[in-house]
Amino acid sequence: MAPFYHYTSELHWPSIDESGEIYTTESNVSMTTDHAGPDVVWLTDQVFDTPPPYLQSVVDKTAVRIEVSVPEEEIHRADKWLRSHGASEDWIAILEQAGGALASTWFVAERPIVRHEWAEVLHRTPSRGSSPAPSAQKEM
Repeated sequence: MAPFYHYTSELHWPSIDESGEIYTTESNVSMTTDHAGPDVVWLTDQVFDTPPPYLQSVVDKTAVRIEVSVPEEEIHRADKWLRSHGASEDWIAILEQAGGALASTWFVAERPIVRHEWAEVLHRTPSRGSSPAPSAQKEM
């Protein structure tokens, strides 16, 4: 099984670290209805050394990379999962265009991912004031 990663910002890292969970969030199944599908944890099999254009904003959403170890049967390829929950091909194409990446490079888990499932946590830059992280924490 390929490794899967959850990316977050330094701004969000302290709350993840403190709670010991990567919480679920909006799945984007529908363009018109919030939470039309189950909330998910978004994952990718891509390694970003710098933020890709589609994830660039005022805050670096890829500053912290959490490699997760979740049973393979609990991880679903986003494009197939979106279709299975009623997302249209047009909507998936819009998500891909807006995101600048194929939905086939993104994956979802339908539950929070807890600390003991984090294989490694890497910070691109030294963290500023985050609470102590797991022993696997490193700088990128």
